[in-house]
Amino acid sequence: MLLAVALVSAQDAPAPQNPPQPTFRTGVNIVRVDVIVTDDKGNPVTDLTQDEFEIVEEGRVQTIDLFRQIRIDDTVPAVERPRQVLTRDTEEREASRDDVRIFAILLADYQVCAERSRLVREALTTFIGRLGPNDLVAVMNPLTSIRDLAFTYNHDSIVQTIQRFEGRRGDYTPRNQIETEHAQLLGGIELIRAAVVRDALKALAVRLGSMREGRKTVIFVSEGFPSGWLNDPRQLREITQEANPHDTSIYPIDPRGLIASDGEGGASIRPGCGRLPTGMRLRLSQDTLRELAEDTDGRAIVNRNSLTEGLAQILRDSSSHYLLGYSSTSTQADGKFHQIRVRVKRPKLQVRARKGYWASTAEDVSRAANPAVATPAPILGALAAVATPNQDGRQVRSWVGVGLGADGKSRVTVVWEA
Repeated sequence: MLLAVALVSAQDAPAPQNPPQPTFRTGVNIVRVDVIVTDDKGNPVTDLTQDEFEIVEEGRVQTIDLFRQIRIDDTVPAVERPRQVLTRDTEEREASRDDVRIFAILLADYQVCAERSRLVREALTTFIGRLGPNDLVAVMNPLTSIRDLAFTYNHDSIVQTIQRFEGRRGDYTPRNQIETEHAQLLGGIELIRAAVVRDALKALAVRLGSMREGRKTVIFVSEGFPSGWLNDPRQLREITQEANPHDTSIYPIDPRGLIASDGEGGASIRPGCGRLPTGMRLRLSQDTLRELAEDTDGRAIVNRNSLTEGLAQILRDSSSHYLLGYSSTSTQADGKFHQIRVRVKRPKLQVRARKGYWASTAEDVSRAANPAVATPAPILGALAAVATPNQDGRQVRSWVGVGLGADGKSRVTVVWEA
């Protein structure tokens, strides 16, 4: 039997300055949809009411139970910048604020040629410079552990990480033990790398979903997945099945830019990065990025020379949108894709929302109803370190650890095992 008790320093935590924000109910049949509405000039429409929206799932009109309008002003004075996020506790509290936007940048170095690294660094540095003081940001590569991913208001540190980015497409020199093992596996290194990037996107979506309800944005820098993935829908579907339930919108950024019909690219010092794929192969690699964006209510910034303009659209999308929720009339846990369409009754408006969602399976329902109780890995590790033979007749083994708690307090964790 294991028992863990967390003790916070004696000083009581101050009362929150803002009242609790409304939250959405969770459950296997609760569907949440982010909706972006713009006029014919691309400007956000911010005065719609709940009665002006309609959601249709599989041909059936749904009753909208939950409605919130999200508007974020990114011109907050710098003096109001919140303190640096240091722990998962403070991160969760900051992420729950209505004036906070959340951005995660996945730099898929495996899928970007070295010769286009500078363009990526410049565009993303400009993007970070336009963020507001209340924007939480994290940056990672495909091999970054999600447990180590830290979201921060320290945008200078994010820029420093971006400035170290270098594409590695076509460069198969192992840089760590994991890549050494990849080189020894059958099936081709490119397919292995594509799977690593896919799994990184899935894990990132789950990580973002744990932070809060509502829209989160993934900026995914990549030159596309293998074209064959369009013929094998399971590959990209694995990503969208994680992104959609966690309200995560993916914005792929293709640094190849606007490509002429002859498909010529500049000379490359790395194998595989000289000539660009031509014709059908090029279009299909771009289509993998477009499909990810369309299925998660993002935008694919592909086949354009100005990445900056596309990144500016990401800011507009995250600054003004509506969050709708409804209890689906489909009660069957069939694990299938359910098509949805969002409409507004006001004419001449453009509406963007995800196309649908993947329903839960019977296994998902059972797991939600009977959650497994797991002892945190740090506690198990601590107990293993002190698991010496009981030679003095003690009834329990104990372990005490001290760490940083919320609001600068100390947190003392006491664990004992019978």
